[in-house]
Amino acid sequence: MRAALWDGNDVTVVDDVDEPVAAPGQVVVAVDAAGVCGSDRSPVSGAIPQATPAVLGHEASGIIASVGPGVTTPAVGERVVLTTLTPCGTCRACGKGRPTTCRAAVLNAGPRLRWRGAPAHQFVGIGAFAEYAVVEAAQAVVVPNELAAADAALISCALVTGFGAVRNRAAVEPGEDVLVLGVGGVGAAVVHAAALAGARVVAVDRDPSVGPMAEALGAAELREHPDGARLAATLDGLEVDAAFECTGVPDLVDGAMRSLAWGGRAVLVGLPPVGTSLPFQPRMLYQDKALLGCRLGGVRPHVDIPTLAAEVLAGRIATAPFIGARRPLDAVPALLTGTEPELRSTGRVIVTPTT
Repeated sequence: MRAALWDGNDVTVVDDVDEPVAAPGQVVVAVDAAGVCGSDRSPVSGAIPQATPAVLGHEASGIIASVGPGVTTPAVGERVVLTTLTPCGTCRACGKGRPTTCRAAVLNAGPRLRWRGAPAHQFVGIGAFAEYAVVEAAQAVVVPNELAAADAALISCALVTGFGAVRNRAAVEPGEDVLVLGVGGVGAAVVHAAALAGARVVAVDRDPSVGPMAEALGAAELREHPDGARLAATLDGLEVDAAFECTGVPDLVDGAMRSLAWGGRAVLVGLPPVGTSLPFQPRMLYQDKALLGCRLGGVRPHVDIPTLAAEVLAGRIATAPFIGARRPLDAVPALLTGTEPELRSTGRVIVTPTT
């Protein structure tokens, strides 16, 4: 099958990855839409360690092509949204309904693919930039077949993380003031979720061209910060109830904390590089401020993903502003290495591997 593969040096679209076969407890998904998330560039940049060779991509949807022995759900022909979480279902965290804190819910599964006679890995256990993905059955969440492929792919990561950050981690309430630092795919979802929750949203990004998207998703104001040195001036005068850092840039965490009113909470949505230290004044916590982590929005995939799908189908969640362009699988190398000129934070690029 064709797939975008990272060999440790280059991203290349190859056509000789063995077509996957579902082992017991697994399913094979024909991927029909995969969003290009900032995390997909992390193996290439070295921000996230990744065993190679590896098929990249993780934000995806598709149709179940086959199931392995013992799998009763999902069924062949059903549309699914893929999730990186594979909770064990038996530990204390799972018993409390908190699958994102399950220690067994690891992002990097062992190799399930083969390429040129040797094992090949899948980025965060999915490897979505391919014609097919083989995943654990629990990673494939059934959604209505009428849900558009691109919309389903957005739910897989951007929407589930952004909406989860707002609803689960920060519990944003009507009338609150919210700051969103970084309006990429996930940041845009945070803007939309907070606005739908009844908050007044101030969005901050280096690129003023994200303004129309942010406004369409409910932002009341967009502030531009051209560099970290001017962030303090950009945030001057803000005292928000909740701040969301959505870039993974460590220096912005301090800005998020300083922008909070007493008793506010900052949610670290972006993923800083491995080994990063956070520069902020811990004494600010004495003001009853809170700094919260955020793994996939603290969601329960088999509950929250169908809920988001229903909201999209009902028109309560807008998806059109998120989608910036559609590209074939052959465009992935340029998208991940930064040579694709249209790749900016003005909307998700949706890759269609099977077309």
